[in-house]
Amino acid sequence: MEELLYILGAAVCHQLPERSFFIAGHQLPICMRCSGTYLGAILTFFFLWFTGGLKRGGFPRTPIFFTLIAFPFLMGVDVVTVNLGFRPPSPEIKLLTGTFAGIFITSFLVPAFHTGFSGKFTEKPIYNNFLFVFIVIPVFAGAMLLTQINHEIVFYITAILENISILAIFTTLNLFIFLTIFEKRFPYPVSGKEMFKIPVPFSFIFTIIELGMIYIIRSSYLPPKYLY
Repeated sequence: MEELLYILGAAVCHQLPERSFFIAGHQLPICMRCSGTYLGAILTFFFLWFTGGLKRGGFPRTPIFFTLIAFPFLMGVDVVTVNLGFRPPSPEIKLLTGTFAGIFITSFLVPAFHTGFSGKFTEKPIYNNFLFVFIVIPVFAGAMLLTQINHEIVFYITAILENISILAIFTTLNLFIFLTIFEKRFPYPVSGKEMFKIPVPFSFIFTIIELGMIYIIRSSYLPPKYLY
């Protein structure tokens, strides 16, 4: 059971133990920086759901857009400064800069998802002002809490959240690509029968195949540590 939690992680992350968080003796499926990214992405989704942001389907306005672009740039600064020897690596900074990247990902995937649907979504921008930057505080606090509580149940909760986030991000990206190619919009909410007429199931299946192939190729040439 536990090994299944690592398969998706192996498709998107190097999974080096020395660069990963351990909870109750269990290594998380992805490294510190990736943990920040994928936990940040799914926790941002939950934050937007709780605050009603998921009902707004418009992309951010230009000033906010460029602010969001700076979020993953901070992760790049962290990588470069550590690799050039300007400072030692910090697990907390890796998690924080990964969280910035996760917020960026969700902040664009939510409007991207809405572009293919019409219905209960409005065209208002997902963020109306710069107060959205304070989203970093609860999202990073949640990610930090999950990675620091040394309990086996917390390990499984965190690992499952990371796997859900990986699937959700890649499925939404594939869905956006398919909707863009076919140039269609679908009504929302979607009935059970209509669900199979839209690319959501196909996008999910394609994601499983896509990540599965990456996992097979990677494990063939560079077996993950948990396989030993």
